[in-house]
Amino acid sequence: MKSLFYNQKSINGIQYIKRYYTLLNQPIPTKVTNIIDNSPPSKNNSTTPLLINKYKCKSQLIFENTDKTQTLESVRCGAPSDRVRAKHRYLIVGLGNPGDKYTNNRHNIGFKAIDNFANQLNTTITQNKNHCLLQIIHAELDDHLSHKEHIDNYRIKQQRHKLLMESQQQQLQVNITQPDNEQIPKIEKPTEFIKPSKVVYEIILMKPQKYMNLSGGSVKGIMTNYNVPSENILILLDDATMDVGLVRMRSKGGSGGQKGMDDIIKRVGGEKVNRIKIGVGIPGSGEILTDFVLKNFNLEEQQKMKPALDRVSRSILLFIEKGSNYAMNLVNK
Repeated sequence: MKSLFYNQKSINGIQYIKRYYTLLNQPIPTKVTNIIDNSPPSKNNSTTPLLINKYKCKSQLIFENTDKTQTLESVRCGAPSDRVRAKHRYLIVGLGNPGDKYTNNRHNIGFKAIDNFANQLNTTITQNKNHCLLQIIHAELDDHLSHKEHIDNYRIKQQRHKLLMESQQQQLQVNITQPDNEQIPKIEKPTEFIKPSKVVYEIILMKPQKYMNLSGGSVKGIMTNYNVPSENILILLDDATMDVGLVRMRSKGGSGGQKGMDDIIKRVGGEKVNRIKIGVGIPGSGEILTDFVLKNFNLEEQQKMKPALDRVSRSILLFIEKGSNYAMNLVNK
């Protein structure tokens, strides 16, 4: 019997196999049925499909919540003996208005978000400096891969995919045509992916203590004093164009009418500022936006905000370890 070729990307091969046995007026052998149904082949020494296991960093495991043992606090570490390099220094800014009367306003959800992040890291934001509250913490996470390492990993991925397809095609041919007592040829072992090394990040948590529309000056001052690259700044803010509890991440764009974000864009110099927008609800017909955002959340909305703030905390860690583009792909799903 001639060897049959099975294209994994289409059903043409399966249709051909079924038609072949139909024309012979014979039942399809069990070992062929097993292959079609993707069940394990009957041979004990058959070729095992080559799995492409994707490496997941700690922040992604925390974000996806697949490993219950991984928590935000587990990434914290002590300050390193050497000065942290600028590219490993991040500034996380929660926007809001200072004062007790604004504490539970929709406009202050940025303060709530960064307080929640600090709480999950077992710290508080209390240091008063340059008209803002600060807290500096350190976390041990994966270092960013270089451009060359990214290219090498892409080539390894292509090689592993090629070996996987060869393994599956060989398995189909072996199970159809090879005698039971014949040894199956081994598949070449794939190259391992390049994994990043661990490095200590410096994370500056910040709550501007000027009013919302003056936030840009405080952000610019801390950014300059601590030598934080502009691409390493992340703003947490409210968005009155999204339903309560929705979370979206952007790496650039206008302020969308948010006065604090508008001032930051002007002071930092450009719209390429990373931000996480938290939906606080949409004003009713005829309702003035400034009055709406200064209202408090009702009880039902407060319940919706709890999981949203947890998602924001996990998104911040993902942004720090994997960058804005990678984080956006997961956060905005």
